[in-house]
Amino acid sequence: MKAFKITLFSLLGLIIVILVAGSVLIHGIKHGAIPQYSGEINIKELGSDVTVYRDERGMPHIYASDEHDLYFGTGFIMAQERLWQMDLIRRATKGRLSEIFGEKYVQTDLFLRSLDMTTKSKMMLDNEDPQVLECLQNYTDGVNAYIRNAGKKLPPEFRILGYKPDSWDLLDIANIIGYMGWDLASGNLSADIFNYRLVQKLGAEKATELIPDWKADKSSVFTDFKLDDDKLKEALKFISSMDNLKSLGINSFSGSNNWAVSGKKTETGMPILSNDMHLGLSSPGIWFQMHQVIPGKLNVTGVAVPGEPFIIAGHNEKIAWRLTNLIVDNVDLFSEKINPDNVNQYLFNGEWKDMKVRKEIIRIKGGNADTMFIKNTHRGPVISGFRDINDAVLSMRWSGYDMSDELKAVYLLNRASDWNEFRSAISFFRSISQNFAYADVNGNIGLNTGGGIPIRKGNGSIIRSGDIEEFDWKGYVPFDQLPSSYNPDNYFVSSANNKTVSNDYPYYISFRFYVPYRINRIREMLNEKEILGLDDFKRMITDQHSNYAALITPYILKLKSRQSEMNGIEADAFSTLTEWDYEMNKDKTAPTIFEFFSINLARNLLGDELGDLFSQLP
Repeated sequence: MKAFKITLFSLLGLIIVILVAGSVLIHGIKHGAIPQYSGEINIKELGSDVTVYRDERGMPHIYASDEHDLYFGTGFIMAQERLWQMDLIRRATKGRLSEIFGEKYVQTDLFLRSLDMTTKSKMMLDNEDPQVLECLQNYTDGVNAYIRNAGKKLPPEFRILGYKPDSWDLLDIANIIGYMGWDLASGNLSADIFNYRLVQKLGAEKATELIPDWKADKSSVFTDFKLDDDKLKEALKFISSMDNLKSLGINSFSGSNNWAVSGKKTETGMPILSNDMHLGLSSPGIWFQMHQVIPGKLNVTGVAVPGEPFIIAGHNEKIAWRLTNLIVDNVDLFSEKINPDNVNQYLFNGEWKDMKVRKEIIRIKGGNADTMFIKNTHRGPVISGFRDINDAVLSMRWSGYDMSDELKAVYLLNRASDWNEFRSAISFFRSISQNFAYADVNGNIGLNTGGGIPIRKGNGSIIRSGDIEEFDWKGYVPFDQLPSSYNPDNYFVSSANNKTVSNDYPYYISFRFYVPYRINRIREMLNEKEILGLDDFKRMITDQHSNYAALITPYILKLKSRQSEMNGIEADAFSTLTEWDYEMNKDKTAPTIFEFFSINLARNLLGDELGDLFSQLP
């Protein structure tokens, strides 16, 4: 018994020691990384004082005497708040996630490296305006000053994962632009593969019945070639490795709404602009809200992407601008025929052409490494057959490989004072394509597309044969031919990832526009009253009415004659729908019933014909 008591006492003592030590460690990690939010920090690189105060919401307001100090201070403050997030996004752009997360991310890193964002970033920086380049360097210096000053007060994620962040550089800033562009464009990739498999399974005529845009678009072309389904599944598996980014909270871009109302239709006589971005839920969020001021020269506020120095959506003293995703089809896939005698050659216009081959060493946490070879055709990277190339592979064309200058665009947006300067700024967008809503202090409103719409034969919604140049891109739609509206007669502009052009628009943009119920609801509410105010905008932002449900539910209710055949649960569900006002309120049962019905209706209509494709509907 005595030995038991001693052992028990020793065990309890050990547990207490472990708990105390663990508590101290957690407390140290949690509180040791809290940055300095008050007082003074002496930084020798600053030319004069930079004043930062945080309002009741924690948003930093940064005041400086010139651009050097403003962007240096912005880099320092942003690193204070988001260094871990910045480093995570940076690692994604370079395909270096396996170094800190292990084997699970090797395929993700390989895909990200195949995008080769750094080459495009170097091209952008080599052609950048000196003034913009200087601001980027000042921001970079500010980030690095924080990393040096932080010492052991780095965010806890670095201590938990056991590494320290590298110094920030200009390529990191430019790479994040590339990553944003890919995040917006990536849905086209799986959609093209799905569409090709759909045509192969059902035939072009029947597939066209399921995709009305194909039927309406006379430019739709279906080339007659066969691609091994296993090869497509391999590509899909490779693409799906990008799903790992969702768990990290850095795959966020989805859809949005924006609208602007002329002062001729508002209570104040001045324009009102609104934007709600539908992004993935993550903590911290994808945006960094801030206010930047150089007295007498610059006064701009809004949101930036962590790792970027400029406001991407916001307002200055003269104009306001907000964005929604254009949903442009700026990714095409090509089936490339491989030389049976040389797996590094592909057939093009009757000749075997050499691929560019580069070796990538992916380092894995724990000390291991995986060596891979990435191959490029003249269109872009091969995204299938990394380990086993035989008769054919898929290559990818993406607008993100071509010269653009979104950094200059946003720098100019922050300083624009009217519609012409606004349009001049967004003309530099190409790898990122957006619908920009606009309003200014002179009462003007507008909606203008900024981005790269490829010019190609037919449309890019399906895999093409790569052995001919017929479907290669011919350039981009000129900026002055992009969709644009300025001071329209109805006194408002709006977009919701919908088709913003008429059917006679001469260029193909996409077949992946969102269904029009959201934009139609926005237009309904904007037309409800002759004069609108802020309360109306708040009501619109929180509106839960579903036009889709209002359209479909009456057809469901026509089943009333068969109500006697329903069991108790079915009868209760039917009764609930009869009393529904089509509000998608979380406290109501009807929305759940309606969504369940809609999903099962689609499955019953299409599931038997689509087979495994049904679960892959984009």
